[in-house]
Amino acid sequence: MHALATEAERRGYELTHSPVRHGQYASENRSTIADGQFQVIIEGHETRLRLQEKSGPAGKPVPSSTSNNLALWQTVRQTMLVPTGRLMITINRDQGEVSGRSSNFADGATVRLEDRLPDLLRELEVRSLEAARAQEALRRADQERERRRLEEVEHAKVRLREVHRGEVLEEQIKAWWLAIQLREYLVAMSEHVDALEDRQEQQDAQSWLSWSRDYLTKLDPLQGRLAMPTDPVVRPADIKAFLNRSDP
Repeated sequence: MHALATEAERRGYELTHSPVRHGQYASENRSTIADGQFQVIIEGHETRLRLQEKSGPAGKPVPSSTSNNLALWQTVRQTMLVPTGRLMITINRDQGEVSGRSSNFADGATVRLEDRLPDLLRELEVRSLEAARAQEALRRADQERERRRLEEVEHAKVRLREVHRGEVLEEQIKAWWLAIQLREYLVAMSEHVDALEDRQEQQDAQSWLSWSRDYLTKLDPLQGRLAMPTDPVVRPADIKAFLNRSDP
C-alpha cells in the first residue's frame, strides 16, 4: 500500500483509510471491511479498495461456534484462510462491474502486485473519468428537466392569461348586449315619465331614470376605454390547473 500511496500522491490523488461505520451490530463493521479499508480520491471521486491475502484452496468453513472468537478481519470470511503470502487489491464491488475489465489486482506466479499498480491506477483513473461523465450527464439531465419545467410553467401562464382575456371579453359582450336592451328600455321609460301627471310621482321616476342613465354609461363597455385587460395575479394553484393542458 505504501507504493500505491506514493504513486497516487505523485499523481495528485489522495489515498486514505475508509471511514469506519461504528454500530451496535458486528455486521456493520464487517460491511466496512468488505467494502474496502482504503479509498482513493481522484478529482473528487471516491473509490474504495479492499486489501486482502489470497487464500489457498480447500479452506475449511469457519465454525459458527468459534467465529465470535476470531479477529474482526477474519469474521468477514466464510472459510478459514489458507495463507499464501499473495496479496490482492479489489475495487469495491458496489461501485460497478465493468465488462471486460478487471476489478482484482493481485500477486501472480510471475507478476508481483507492485508491478500491477500502474494498471490499478489506470483503471481507477478510467472509472473516475466515467463517474465524472455520469455525474455530468445527470447534471445536464437535471438542467433539462428544470428547463422543461420552467417552459411548461411559462406555457401555463400564457394559457391562464388567454383564458382570463376570453372571460373578460365574454363579460363585455354580456354587458354590451344588456346595455342595448337597457338603452331601449330607458327610451320607453323617459316617455313614460314625461306622461306622468302626478308631480311627486314624476319627480321620483325622474330620479330613477337619471340613475339608470348613469348605470347604462358605466355598464356599456363601448362607453369606456378599450384596452388589453390587465393580466391576472398568478397563484401556484392557478398554474397547476393549467399545466399539461392544450392551448385554449
